[in-house]
Amino acid sequence: MQNRINLNNQLIQKLEETAQAIYKSWFVDFEFPSPLNSPPLEGCPQDGVVNMPQPDHQDGVVNMPQPEPQDPPKLKRNAVNYFSLPYNPELRQRARDLRKAGNLAEVLFWKQVRNKSFKGLDFDRQKIIGNYIVDFYCPNCQVVVEIDGASHNDKQDYDARRNEYLKSIGLTVIHFTDYEVKENIDSVMQFLDVHPAMNLDGVDKSNQQVTQGVNASGRFDHPVLRTPLQRRGMPQSGYKSSGGEMVWNEELEKEIPEGWRVGTVADLCEYSSQRISINELSLDNYISTENMLQNRGGIVQANNLPNTGSVIKFEIGNILISNIRPYFKKIWLVNFNGGCSNDVMCFSPNKNVPPLYLYQILEKDNFFDYVMAGSKGTKMPRGDIKWIMNYETVIPSNDLLEKYSRTTQVFQRDIQIKKSENQKLTELKELLLSKLATNNN
Repeated sequence: MQNRINLNNQLIQKLEETAQAIYKSWFVDFEFPSPLNSPPLEGCPQDGVVNMPQPDHQDGVVNMPQPEPQDPPKLKRNAVNYFSLPYNPELRQRARDLRKAGNLAEVLFWKQVRNKSFKGLDFDRQKIIGNYIVDFYCPNCQVVVEIDGASHNDKQDYDARRNEYLKSIGLTVIHFTDYEVKENIDSVMQFLDVHPAMNLDGVDKSNQQVTQGVNASGRFDHPVLRTPLQRRGMPQSGYKSSGGEMVWNEELEKEIPEGWRVGTVADLCEYSSQRISINELSLDNYISTENMLQNRGGIVQANNLPNTGSVIKFEIGNILISNIRPYFKKIWLVNFNGGCSNDVMCFSPNKNVPPLYLYQILEKDNFFDYVMAGSKGTKMPRGDIKWIMNYETVIPSNDLLEKYSRTTQVFQRDIQIKKSENQKLTELKELLLSKLATNNN
């Protein structure tokens, strides 16, 4: 039972890290997806067939040559040829032997992805890339999946070098432990299902066609080809690095994407002052500053309720922030309806603002530093609502916010599912331990 709780916590951490990476990529680095950064596609002659010449060999590694220029430049991607993955032919027999041997974790994972059974994506098993053999490779998404067993325990340096090499040629590397796959394959597949690198927005990009991205010589000259992979789970480039229009903003004294503006928290949400009767609440859905955890730790169950009266009402998707000593950074993205004490601030996102987007603005250190700068009181400082609502931030277009909402809503859902499951497992564990202690007495 504890192993399942630990595995859920690992999955929650991975989901939260990925969501944070998306936010940073899109809204801090300005590398959000746009028509400008569609991946370059590979040229094919008629009938979509490329007759590749014999590869050249260098130091045992084969570098597949580029296809000859084709005319007209209306192109169709071939994922494997597009990446021109180098490989060492001397490793072929070794790869065959590994496929035949297959440890239990690899067999379990292979059953989940073989024959395009996972999201319709192709997976190769024991794929040779350069001088390495990776466990699984998905050419549609350019993703390597590695399942790390005990043999990896003393190979950290080797694994680090291999990861760097794979990333250097534009691949995303995702690691799972042998234990995770064998003990909870469903959670592993769920994590992959929501991972940005494994999502193509329902589009098979291997069949997309474009008429740009080829220079006069017929070679690809799209900015994406010149941009290194940014981070795990992120596309190879985005708006800014693909040549998106940037404009100078005097207020921020830096460039921001064209069409974006500088606004305030008040442009993104409302400070909620709706009330709810104490009679409608229980310990399970009442929040006070006492049962909010420091450093963005979320909440725990309340110990008591106010005797009478009413408190502030909150709803799913609101953000609660403790207003006593804001430097404790007590903040929570709400996942159930309830009520909170007057010492807790409730922010309700505007209709077009994704709750997770607002949360990721308000949970930043810069925001809490700003709140403290305008706080009142010395021993027990409290934030000033008017001051807080004037906190400045860059606001993107509504279309991008909608796309961000679609991208991250799965993360929110699965995080809450795992947290709820852990709460039930913890309660069950405590009940069993209590009964065990009673029986021993």
